[in-house]
Amino acid sequence: MVSFVFWFWLVVPIIYFTNTWHSAYFPITSHQTYTNTGAPYDILSVVTDGLFDVEKYRNYSPVFLSASFVVNYCLSFAALTAVVTHTYLWYGRDIWKQFRTSVKDEKDIHTRLMTRYRDIPHWWFVAVFVVSFVLGAVTIEIYDTKMPFWAFILALILSLFFVLPLGILLAITNQQLFLNVFSELIAGYVIPGRPIANMIFKVYGTIMTRQALDFSGHLKLGHYMKVPPRILFFSQTVAATVCCFTVVTVQRWALANIEGICQPGQKSGFICPGSNVFADASLLYGGVGPSRLFGVGQL
Repeated sequence: MVSFVFWFWLVVPIIYFTNTWHSAYFPITSHQTYTNTGAPYDILSVVTDGLFDVEKYRNYSPVFLSASFVVNYCLSFAALTAVVTHTYLWYGRDIWKQFRTSVKDEKDIHTRLMTRYRDIPHWWFVAVFVVSFVLGAVTIEIYDTKMPFWAFILALILSLFFVLPLGILLAITNQQLFLNVFSELIAGYVIPGRPIANMIFKVYGTIMTRQALDFSGHLKLGHYMKVPPRILFFSQTVAATVCCFTVVTVQRWALANIEGICQPGQKSGFICPGSNVFADASLLYGGVGPSRLFGVGQL
């Protein structure tokens, strides 16, 4: 609470009223990106055939953000780097010790009670990973995603690296951080000028960590509630699979049938703030690129 008050009740107004980064020309808090005339930024104006067009960008406008949007990005960078540093410095010795001794650990009462149920074979997890990996690889190769295969591998490695520190943070504090901002920043440097590829990299880099933590948390709850592990595994896997098709179907129907969807002032309130931020981020990091935003001499 102290941090929230400091950053958003004190720092953001100071940035706004001193017109830092020209932020006083825009709303003090907004999820939108803006042009140098104060109009919402039109992503299609700087893209040609799915790739960022530098000439169009120069003729159109640099990207401007609200004061709260900039602070939010800064805090996202700081939080992720801080949690990694803190985890491996503060808990590094315990983590290493646990990896070495977990197999020989004495079983507590919960573990002894759970031995009544058959455990989940390791090959089930491997099979799910292989199927998911193949589907992901085939998808980015068949469709015109502009995303190289090695970037797909990098996204998975990135998310795997963050599972442990973010899992420890979640277990101790019940606070969950996500890799979306960090993933798009990395993608902006390794695959520049590709907004769609940046979006896909961000999704793979974020969702693998999130699903791993959610799945682990549900297994932990099931462990304490004495739910058979195999039932938990199937319920999670089936639900995730059904969810993929359900979400896409509903989303496609909504985009085709709701008038003015995702536009400001839509009569039923379907203004899609999350989706608009997602699209803006693909432009910021995948198109304009972090070097033009945060590089030396840039705004």
